[in-house]
Amino acid sequence: MAMPSAGTLESEARAMAPGFGSGTGAGASASPDTSKTEGLEATRGWPTSLPPLPPHMAGADLPIANISRIMKRALPENGKIAKNAKECMQECVSELISFITSEASDRCGSEKRKTINGDDILYSLRVLGFDNYEQVLKVYLSRYRQAQEENPRQRRRRASKRRSSNEGAGEGDLSTMDGAGTENDVHDDDDDNLSDDAEEDE
Repeated sequence: MAMPSAGTLESEARAMAPGFGSGTGAGASASPDTSKTEGLEATRGWPTSLPPLPPHMAGADLPIANISRIMKRALPENGKIAKNAKECMQECVSELISFITSEASDRCGSEKRKTINGDDILYSLRVLGFDNYEQVLKVYLSRYRQAQEENPRQRRRRASKRRSSNEGAGEGDLSTMDGAGTENDVHDDDDDNLSDDAEEDE
């Protein structure tokens, strides 16, 4: 599936929410006035590095090659990115994903659900103050779902998975009969979508 350009998504989001992107423009690029910083803020010693991740989280960052590729899209052809800038972005993006996912997980827990879906992510973005991103991702999510419905290969895969799970239920597999297998079906579909995207990129 071809990814729509950022400009297209932003223009659709502007149409959905007139206030989208109002902070951009000539005034938005001006740096904030830090001359009025007083008291504790002026004397606070900010950390120069982040503490190490706990062992179970080590290696959980996004691949730096993917981050670099995304960053390069926003630069002119001769633009370059320093290694420490890529590493900084890697930490920021990984933290942002954890932050938003944690909020979505809280919502799922309160509604007694186990699987986070796209609507939970949109809700988290809105609650956490990322309204502009919510509008863009809402457009992207609706396009993504529409593409999944129109893709006959995906429909065939889902149908074959349902048949195989129903055959397992016929053989006495109670976990599928009582609906316990539905959560796994959602995850399997997501994995298929990711592998399809990877095939198309090649």
